[in-house]
Amino acid sequence: MHIIKLKMKNKITFILLTILIIASVISYIPEVFSNGGLYSKLHLLNLISTISLFSISAHFNALINNRFMNALLFPLILFTIFIALFYGIGLRSSTNDILQIIIVYVSIWIGYQLNLRNKNSLFLLLIYAVVAIYLGYTAITTYLTSFSMDENMYAIDAKNQIGAIVSLACFAIFYVAQCSSNKRLTIISYTLFAALFILLLYIRCRTALLALIITIILTLYKINESHKLAVYFLCGVILMIVFANQITTIFYDTFIGDRGVANMDDLSSNRLERNEQAITYLSNHLFIGEMRYHSGIAQIHNYILNRSVRYGIWAFPLMIIYFTIGIKTLKQTFLFKRFTIHDIGYFAMLIPFICSLLEPDAPFGPGSVYSLVYILFGYSLNKSLNKI
Repeated sequence: MHIIKLKMKNKITFILLTILIIASVISYIPEVFSNGGLYSKLHLLNLISTISLFSISAHFNALINNRFMNALLFPLILFTIFIALFYGIGLRSSTNDILQIIIVYVSIWIGYQLNLRNKNSLFLLLIYAVVAIYLGYTAITTYLTSFSMDENMYAIDAKNQIGAIVSLACFAIFYVAQCSSNKRLTIISYTLFAALFILLLYIRCRTALLALIITIILTLYKINESHKLAVYFLCGVILMIVFANQITTIFYDTFIGDRGVANMDDLSSNRLERNEQAITYLSNHLFIGEMRYHSGIAQIHNYILNRSVRYGIWAFPLMIIYFTIGIKTLKQTFLFKRFTIHDIGYFAMLIPFICSLLEPDAPFGPGSVYSLVYILFGYSLNKSLNKI
């Protein structure tokens, strides 16, 4: 009877994960994203799927006694108390950050409790990649009308969200290719990877693309398989020789476009100037940040600076969560010598953390964009502890 219940639980978990993955991606398809009613319904479906997955994870005693989860829970509770107090005394506050961390917390625990077979896990990643390809393709053909670098790089609605989804799918399928011993799966994975990478170039989400490239390089370094590195390097050299002009033009247009390279601040879309303003503002308003008066600074594209300016010293619970996950990720990717499919969550986590240096909401938001990467992180956390 116990075995039957476990099998039924695993089937339900698989179905809910499939729904969550598909719904979280297609909610950003142009026709859906522009339809407020449909978009809201899909996000409600995401919420129901997430709550259901968290509920059937059970083992709440294990959750309460888990040291890593407690390292996230205590600052989350503390920050929630802070926000309630600030709201009570009339300071500017928002529940968005609380909701983001709750999604992170729940997603990690869902991943931690996953008991899917490898083939089911691989199937979910393949589904994610295929749906992400459809998302990228429809975004380009809808907003840009063609695969052209001449269009305005800001023409795509929800560009950062789409870029994050495509880059995560691109890396996940690349990682599968590295770990797979099945030639057919490897070929399929590389084909999907190539399609996603090309789409990401045309979407021109520079932060997500840069994070993807850095993560791939670090992953290859970690693999430390000389024959693979040699093959990749040789293929890269051949491509650069044969398609030198085209490749140079595409990468130039993707990262630089009409901004030129003479002024780093222009190249960064004024991010550097705003970061300098944020540091100056913070030095004069360290205690309370923007909670009484807005700084007047436009969006600050760095998570730590953004939240520090927003909440002053009271942002420290968020920083505890940020560095708890970040340090765990770095330890598992650089200090440990293991490299299996079970470690995918640690390496994938590098993408949102790299993005956090250049984006305001990463690595915890926006919305449910990063929920899958935290599920993978929880999955890897469990498997590494059990030394599978």
